[in-house]
Formats: sequence, C-alpha cells, structure tokens
Amino acid sequence: MTEDKGVQSIDRALDIIEAVAEAGRPMGLTEIANQVGLHKSTAYRIIETLFQRGYLAKTDEGSYKIGLKLIDAVSCYINSLELQTEARPYVAKLAARFGLTAHLGVLDGEYVVYIEKMDVFSTVRMYSQIGLRMHAYCSSLGKVLLAGLSKAELEARLKDCSFIRFTPHTIGSLQELEEELRKVRSQGWAMDHEEYEIGNRCIAAPIYDYCGEIVAAISFNTSLQKYGGDMAVASMSILNSVMQFVMLLLPGLVQGAQPLLSYNLGAGNIPRVKKTFRLLLFSCVTGSFLIWLLCMTVPGAVAHIFTNDMGLIQYSEQSMRIYLSMLLIYGIQVACQYSFVALDQASKAIFLTVWRKLILLIPLIFVLPLVCPDPVMGVYLAEPVADTIAVCTTASMFYQYYRALERV
Repeated sequence: MTEDKGVQSIDRALDIIEAVAEAGRPMGLTEIANQVGLHKSTAYRIIETLFQRGYLAKTDEGSYKIGLKLIDAVSCYINSLELQTEARPYVAKLAARFGLTAHLGVLDGEYVVYIEKMDVFSTVRMYSQIGLRMHAYCSSLGKVLLAGLSKAELEARLKDCSFIRFTPHTIGSLQELEEELRKVRSQGWAMDHEEYEIGNRCIAAPIYDYCGEIVAAISFNTSLQKYGGDMAVASMSILNSVMQFVMLLLPGLVQGAQPLLSYNLGAGNIPRVKKTFRLLLFSCVTGSFLIWLLCMTVPGAVAHIFTNDMGLIQYSEQSMRIYLSMLLIYGIQVACQYSFVALDQASKAIFLTVWRKLILLIPLIFVLPLVCPDPVMGVYLAEPVADTIAVCTTASMFYQYYRALERV
C-alpha cells in the first residue's frame, strides 16, 4: 500500500510538471489543481516539494513555473547526445545540395577538429580527414567558433598562438582576428579566403545548442580552380559583364542621336547640333551616374546577378567599387567620343580609343601592380586611372571642337 502511494505521488508530481510545462506560462495553485484533477491541499503539498527541490520556481505573484533544476536535469541528456550522429544526415544533405565538401568541426584549444566530413562527386578535391586539427584563426570553422567567445576567453585561448602567416591573406595578429570576429558576429557567418592554402576557400556557419551557445560549426569548401584558377579572374569576369551592360546602354543612346547630329551638321543647323549634343551628354552622364550609384551602394546585389557564389560576391564587392569608380563620369567619354564620329571627326575618335586602350591602359596594368601594396588591386585600378585621364583628354578635345562650332 505504501509503495502504491509512493508511485501515485510520483505520478501526480509528473502530471503537475507536465501541466506547468505545457501551459508555457506561470500557473496559480488553484489552476494547477484543477488541471491535474487534484484537491487543492494535495496539489499544494506536491508543488511545495517540487519547489523546494528546484523543479518548480515561484514568481513574485505567487504563481509557479518550471524551475532551473528541471532544466539542468534535462540538459544532462541533451549534452549527452552525439553531435556527430545527430548532425550527419543534415551535413550530407547540404553537401549534396551544394555539390561541395562539407565539414563539421568543434573547438579544441586554439584549434578546430573535424568530427565529420561529407564528400560528393566533384571535380574539386581537397585533402582533409575526420580528426584533422586546423588552426582556428585562419579557418572559417574556427572563426565562427571563436566568435562565440568573450574577449577574455578569446585572449586566454589564443595566448600562445603564434599567428603563422600561411599565405598573404592569413590573419597575423590577435588585433586583426578581433576585427574579423566583429564582422563575423555581425553577419552571422565566416569566410576563409585563401588564408590557409592558396586556391582554397570556404564559408562556415555556427550550430547552436538549446541555450543559444555555439557548440559546433559547419563549413563548405571549394577551390578557386572552379573559377579559372584565381578569385580575381572570376571577379574580373563579373566586372566585365557589368561593363558590357554599360556599353550596351550608353552607346545605344549615342547611336540614336548620331543621325541627328550628322544631318544637322550637313544642313548647317549648328544650334540644333549643339542642342542634340547637350541632350545626349545629359542622357549619357545620367545613365552612367545611375549605374555607378547602383554599383557603389549595393555591389553585392549587382554581383549576385551574375553568380550565386557567396565568396565570389563578397570578393567582388570591393573590386567593383574600385574598378567601376569612373562610371560616375564615364558618360562624358561615351557622348563626346561617339559624337566625334557623327560629326565627321572620326580621326579624333580613333585617336581617343588608341590613347585610352594602348597608350594608357596597357602600361598601367603592368605598372600599378608594382607600386600598389596589393598587386591585384593595382590591376583593378588601371581601368579607372586610364578612364580618368581619357575623360579629361576627351572633354578637352571636344570642348575645343564645340567652341569652334560657334564660329561656323
């Protein structure tokens, strides 16, 4: 009989815990008693026992809610779950979906340890294996995991880290890493762009536990060989695609005005020539300005038109702002140079093309990488520098021609 009463009391206690948990809000004594079908005095005794043991907690209003003791007890089970086993089907699904090698990693001191790896058929192969330890500061997995630490925890964990520079892109100090981790926390993911090995890059995202703490991370690796051997080459193809769009839009405006310019020049109607040119110049400058504004404010969105690769999009954001900076005034170049052709000044138009492409651009492509800290950025700078000089030359030549028209 005593044993039956003990089992009955346990059963009632569990009923009370389940009722409070399912309610999702604090419950009063009377409400709990009615919910589980107990007399109020019986429910009170059981609730008080649960409260004393920490399985229920009391609010300031006297209501009851789930206590921390119960959460701690459940967490023992949650923590005992095999992360590798639970995550494996998801890692495999994502690897198959994106067609990339996927890794699951955890933090161990200043290193990241691979605890799972999933490969799919791909032309890109990279060496890695389960159990491999990688420096956390130069891997996307590591940066995601380190981003979950406080400043004190980060400094303690990396106090003996030597910050070896494996490539020119590798983070070289704790200060650089802290700056990178601020970015990781803000965007919610991390990128390793050739920081450990030239030609390889990866992107990683965190995995949280039930408390919202980062306990692991998942990454996807690929090789820049997929993009012609170098990220800069792939980014340049995107920038060239944007320029091709510009060269379709602006010359299209000019070609529509060229017959008017030629006809009015032949008819001796100089005021109409000037009016047509002013309208053409305004249209070209406005068009190039709008495209420039779009590329400067949302370069990632522009790059996303041509690729879905997040790493390539991120890389192209900076290069686009440099390479396409002269779009702000590029409309002047197009309007003047193409108008020269319509106004029977083809020799000037040919000179400007040779001047920009051969005399300016090609030498700058070779010279600027030698004097710039980042050679790749030097290559990107060649285009806007050449355009700046070319626009100034073109505007000067056309201004002289325009003034000469007044004397015709």
